[in-house]
Amino acid sequence: MVAQDFASPRNPADYHPLSRAEELLGKQLFQTGWMQAKRKHMTLFHDAIETNPEDSDVTICLSNPEADNIMDGMWTMSMVVNFHFNHNPIWSPGMWALFHGIEKARFPQPLFVGQCIRCTATLIEVREHRYGRIVVSDNLVEIQGEERPALIATTSALFRIGAMPGKNAAGPT
Repeated sequence: MVAQDFASPRNPADYHPLSRAEELLGKQLFQTGWMQAKRKHMTLFHDAIETNPEDSDVTICLSNPEADNIMDGMWTMSMVVNFHFNHNPIWSPGMWALFHGIEKARFPQPLFVGQCIRCTATLIEVREHRYGRIVVSDNLVEIQGEERPALIATTSALFRIGAMPGKNAAGPT
């Protein structure tokens, strides 16, 4: 698959239509390049979810001698969502997606600041939903140079073409 130029519209020839997503069952959807987990990522994530010493009692976390160097597992999980937004080949004109859920997740090994990760996603299920289609994938987030991964997760997303039924397109008033 050609790397996505996010400043340009998607080229339908480079993607697999949602209507035929089942054709990809059991196949690798994508594998990202290596990405470094940076301290600024962890700091911004903790500020966003208010799990920093100014907003939360994080005493139990800070008692870990490596607390300042371990990336939050939920940051790693959130990167899976980001990787799917940027690399998932299932796409059709007018389609949008929502993260639907985490069906299963394990964090076999801590990820430390400065280590590099990559994500490999495999399509395992496509099922109908009243608002579109649920696309389920197995995701492996590897740590470069390590035997055990940072994350093994089964996630799902709701894919839909067109507006959400019964919702005012202008949004809440």
